[in-house]
Amino acid sequence: CEALEKMMTLNQELNGNVVTLKKERLERSEQHKQEMDILNSRAEELEVEVAEGHMRFRDVDAARQKAEAKARMSQKQLSGARHQLMESKGQVVEVQSNLQSIFGVTEALR
Repeated sequence: CEALEKMMTLNQELNGNVVTLKKERLERSEQHKQEMDILNSRAEELEVEVAEGHMRFRDVDAARQKAEAKARMSQKQLSGARHQLMESKGQVVEVQSNLQSIFGVTEALR
């Protein structure tokens, strides 16, 4: 009879321990779920930040390409303007030479 009582007491303790372990496991499971929710939320935030960073990079890269194209165009225009200036200088020298010839002829005629 004593052994039966002892066995029943041990069984109750064991059942109590099982209940306690189940509660602890449930608490840990709930805590783990909350931690995973927090991590998933942060992962989503990071994905948004990365996507925004990519968009900003593309915008900056597009602006850089546009600026480079404008610089190339300006360089071409500058080169064309230099060429025109050199042609104009040549024409001025030619006109000066012609004027000197005319003045020389005019002086000779006097």
